[in-house]
Amino acid sequence: MQTEDPPPEELPPEGQGPKTVSADPRDLGVSDEAWARLQLDKQATAARDKYYYELLTRHAELEAEHARKQEEDEQRLRQEQQR
Repeated sequence: MQTEDPPPEELPPEGQGPKTVSADPRDLGVSDEAWARLQLDKQATAARDKYYYELLTRHAELEAEHARKQEEDEQRLRQEQQR
């Protein structure tokens, strides 16, 4: 009596294989020390970006204030010259 081999499992199309979700987003082989350093670097970059954005925002505010004051001064000079 001859037994038949079970049919080979069908493979899903490429890129559609089973997906496993890892609680740890790091790539395989990244040491704890390297991962910790990367996380610190990520936090430092975020803080630096936030600070830079705040500087740009403050610079824009100061430029607008300067332009407003300059316009007020020019108006005041024109009014004084008309007297």
